[in-house]
Amino acid sequence: MLDFEALAEAKADARQINEKVQQRFVKTYESAVTQVMNLHQLSLEAPEQRLPERLLRQAVDELAKAIDLKPSAAQSYALYSYLFFLMENLPQARKYLQTARKLNPGFSKIAVLEALYNDFEALQALHQQLPADAAPAPLRIKPIETFDDFQLADI
Repeated sequence: MLDFEALAEAKADARQINEKVQQRFVKTYESAVTQVMNLHQLSLEAPEQRLPERLLRQAVDELAKAIDLKPSAAQSYALYSYLFFLMENLPQARKYLQTARKLNPGFSKIAVLEALYNDFEALQALHQQLPADAAPAPLRIKPIETFDDFQLADI
């Protein structure tokens, strides 16, 4: 015979666990957004300088934790994508953007990042066709206007 009281208790326990995981995810993800925004700002202030390895590692670790906590959140993968772009690793950036697209094709930041990556590749290709002394090197990044779409309002 089923013990309905025990079943109800197990459901309540599972709900509490899910709420705690969600809270950890939100805290971790929001921390990662702040870290990536800071790296973004640093890259705008000094585009010719490499970003600090320690800060990049912290952001990568924080986003990896967020993805582990909620692998279904497209925002985490899109933000991870942009972080790889900041590290000048366009293949990895595209890989994680594709994962975000699979999880949520309607997530608005996907189109913004795709356009940014395409523009950057086109600029790099154009720069490679010119003699070295004909034009300055392309900027490492083009500014993202806002990080608002990376917020968790819809999660």
